[in-house]
Amino acid sequence: MELWLEMPETHNHSPNERHARGALDGLGCPLSKLQSDRQILGDFMTFYRKTSDSAAIGRVETPATNRGFLIGLSGTGGHRRTVFKGNSATDHDFGENSVYVRDFSEHYKADLRGSFDFVLLEVTNAALARIADREG
Repeated sequence: MELWLEMPETHNHSPNERHARGALDGLGCPLSKLQSDRQILGDFMTFYRKTSDSAAIGRVETPATNRGFLIGLSGTGGHRRTVFKGNSATDHDFGENSVYVRDFSEHYKADLRGSFDFVLLEVTNAALARIADREG
């Protein structure tokens, strides 16, 4: 199955946006901690490239939404995060080529440590429904 999508727009945050006090990207990460923050927007999917050399990124938090899912591929090792869910917390260490999936329908809260280089794909619920419809 092939799914062709128009990818009409790219966006890079300006230095002023990145260093604005408290400014966050759409995934809850402080813009001031990102060395690279690129995205390609499509109708049903968004591709991101996010990098940081910061040893301590800090808290990342996003509320539950109906955005779909985020699939991430780590380009380097050394990144670690503690993910909080209810009254529990789990530690996750990312090596090179580690893959993770975040369900946007769940509230997400994590403390990020260590530099990272992620390629991310946000897949909307509409895209998943479209794929399911094509598969019949």
